[in-house]
Amino acid sequence: MIGTPNRALHQRPLSLLAHSPYPPPVVYKGKRPCPLVPDPGPGGFDLPELTDDDIKDLLEERKSLPQDYVKHMRPVKKASRQYSQSELPVTGEMGSEFKLVIRKNLIDPLDFSVILVYLPREEGKGFILRRYNGKHIHKNHLEGNELHDFHVHMATERYQQAGLKAEGYAEVSDGYASVQQATECLFRDANFQRGPDRRLNGYGVE
Repeated sequence: MIGTPNRALHQRPLSLLAHSPYPPPVVYKGKRPCPLVPDPGPGGFDLPELTDDDIKDLLEERKSLPQDYVKHMRPVKKASRQYSQSELPVTGEMGSEFKLVIRKNLIDPLDFSVILVYLPREEGKGFILRRYNGKHIHKNHLEGNELHDFHVHMATERYQQAGLKAEGYAEVSDGYASVQQATECLFRDANFQRGPDRRLNGYGVE
């Protein structure tokens, strides 16, 4: 079930395997288009392939938010001012580098993405581990099923091996119904630790 706490941190080194090319992001037809995701850059998602165990370790790695994280996540308008986006770099307890991205539609409150990006130091590009999306139609290409509700994208080894986006697989979630709740789910699922300032509305998800 999406939105449940992770188990204890596995302290073992990551095994980075062979490189795998990734196709451009797909926009699915439906009432709401698939929300925008961070631009991977001119080279696309040409990243080290991660096993399911690697992905699990990265999610379970303890991530401490800085005490002043709220003021560093002021939203910036994007895409012809229809979207706003907030970003925050975070370093994990084992030294892994991550980026928290919150993107929302300024017109449609059900169109949003809360994203955890892993940043391999040797690559300089982002690998999306989790993406908590609002309501739009998504199709899981390998399974062939369509989702029509709030859903969570999860990076998997098999989608990488199939030449698809690592986070192309998604599951419907009843754990959230707003960008604020989706952010709380990510904080819980990816082992984020917060200090005394626990507000969410300070970084553009009011």
